[in-house]
Amino acid sequence: MEHLEKAKEILPKNAKTLSIFDRGYVSIRLIDQMIDNNQKFLMRLPKGIFSKERELLEEGNQDKVIKVKYDRLRTNQYRKDKKFRYKLLNTVYELRFVNIETVNKKGEISTITFVTNLSEDEFDIDGIRELYHIRWDIETGYRSLKSQMNVEDFSGYRDILVRQDIYASVFVYNTVSLTIAEQEEISKFPEDRYKYDMKTNRNFATGVLKTDLLKIFVLYDNKKASKKARKRFEKNIVKYSCPVRKGRSYERFSKGINKSKLSYRRSY
Repeated sequence: MEHLEKAKEILPKNAKTLSIFDRGYVSIRLIDQMIDNNQKFLMRLPKGIFSKERELLEEGNQDKVIKVKYDRLRTNQYRKDKKFRYKLLNTVYELRFVNIETVNKKGEISTITFVTNLSEDEFDIDGIRELYHIRWDIETGYRSLKSQMNVEDFSGYRDILVRQDIYASVFVYNTVSLTIAEQEEISKFPEDRYKYDMKTNRNFATGVLKTDLLKIFVLYDNKKASKKARKRFEKNIVKYSCPVRKGRSYERFSKGINKSKLSYRRSY
């Protein structure tokens, strides 16, 4: 909620925004805040949330605007916040609920339910599906930070060392991301040469940058030498690419607890 308020301050006045949330963020308090701020949202619903409204989504009518009302029993969790509870009891929220069916490789059908204040004219069901797919880049970003940058393993226990490690990992990740975006825009992969769409291999790019990072930003006082190292890094990451195979899915598996003594999973 604080992030959204900060975004409201930073963005130009009357700027149109759309925030996409995964299952862990859903709450009527957050929805109320976004409606008051005239911010658009799309939230994936976990089980047990808005169950009363979800029952109204009948087969054949998987996209419906429903009036959400709160009674005293439903507002029990907000008893300590009398002002907000009073608002809930006296407000009717018109929210759009959407069911989208997905099929995995085994042929199993599952239903994902969303709640939003986007109208059907703004985004139909196919548009909602595509919007949520866009959010997946956040998951791949976290995966890169955890598996490639080892952001969960710290070099010390002190607060300043933990922060330093996190900032360093994010800095390297952002540098790689920006460079990849720039190079893919400049050097397009020929469509007739490959069976699949191609993208830069981020694992390799991160390894290359670890070698050249200090040369680019620290060790070279000579701007010419620093620029040369930067050009070498950009040239090297373009050489290695990997195919984008859509529709692949794998079962989640547990890797267990990281055994490093300085992993936050053991230490914090």
